[in-house]
Amino acid sequence: MFNVMIVDDFRVFITQLRRLDVWKRYSDTFDLKYMLTDSRQALDILRKEHVDVLITDIKMPKLSGLDLLRYAGEEKLCRCTVLLSEYTDFEYAHEAIILGAFDYIVKPVSDTMMTRILDRAAKFLSENPDSRDDDADIKTASDALCDSIINGYDNYSERVHELAAACGRKSGENLMRFGIILGDASETVFNKLSEAYGWIKNIVDSPERLRAALLRADSREAAESLFTGFCNDLFIAVKTYYPRGLSDLTKGIADYILANYSQKLTLSDVADACFVNKTHLSHIFKMNMGISFVDYIVRYKMQMLRLMIAQTDMTVNEIADKLGYDDCKYMSRLFKNTYGITVSEYRKSVLNDRYR
Repeated sequence: MFNVMIVDDFRVFITQLRRLDVWKRYSDTFDLKYMLTDSRQALDILRKEHVDVLITDIKMPKLSGLDLLRYAGEEKLCRCTVLLSEYTDFEYAHEAIILGAFDYIVKPVSDTMMTRILDRAAKFLSENPDSRDDDADIKTASDALCDSIINGYDNYSERVHELAAACGRKSGENLMRFGIILGDASETVFNKLSEAYGWIKNIVDSPERLRAALLRADSREAAESLFTGFCNDLFIAVKTYYPRGLSDLTKGIADYILANYSQKLTLSDVADACFVNKTHLSHIFKMNMGISFVDYIVRYKMQMLRLMIAQTDMTVNEIADKLGYDDCKYMSRLFKNTYGITVSEYRKSVLNDRYR
């Protein structure tokens, strides 16, 4: 059953339209649920209730029919908006088409005209499921994925698949649309995690290059694989540098390191900043993180170095200065020890071949 709203500041017209026989014939398909003379009230209801078909006069006080059409499109309030006018006006009709009107008809409205409109609307609504439901599913799946990453849950892989599946339902069979929607979802997840962990932008590539790669994907499987790889990068980053269950002291140490990566960061300096004995700090940190204080810093800076090589034209000397290394050769040796490849070789290969 599809819900219908009629809006016209002339109440007599609403009565005439409501009395058409077509509503009886379509009583099992369309529910004439809202009949209003106040366009602002109509907008309030559209924002709160589920309306599938909006039939509205163009010229009304407060808000015009074109205004309602614009809001319905921008806020995804209604899928079929039919505009009514007392006379044919090309400018109105042209703007209605631009704004995405489903149809434009001239008063008076006959039973035959309304039958034609409802026939088309029923076909369109049946073949195009409500995208608002899909949007809600995508938001729910995105929130669940972020929660899984932040808390290090074992169901992380399932959450990635659920989000990709929700994007797939909205895109239908259109591969390019699937790539676009996956790109939007990637950005949503990335931004939400960046709010929780500002440092994650330093070591995980932004969604922009992923978007371009998604649009080049030659299959849904390839696009989903790219999306999964991006989510894996985010999951591993959080699990490595800020895993669940850290003590307050270890959180404080990690926060300090991640915020002050451009400094040399000796054990003594960090211990002083965190008001703790350096021996105790070293022991607690390794016990909580599973890696030593030094290895943690090196790993983080090397990931930053890798991303900076791929995203910028900075020289090795400039990057070394940015990361708090006085000796760029020492930094390069750390990079090779970490990744088994030199900085120059890596620069040529470009970060993450899957995005090329």
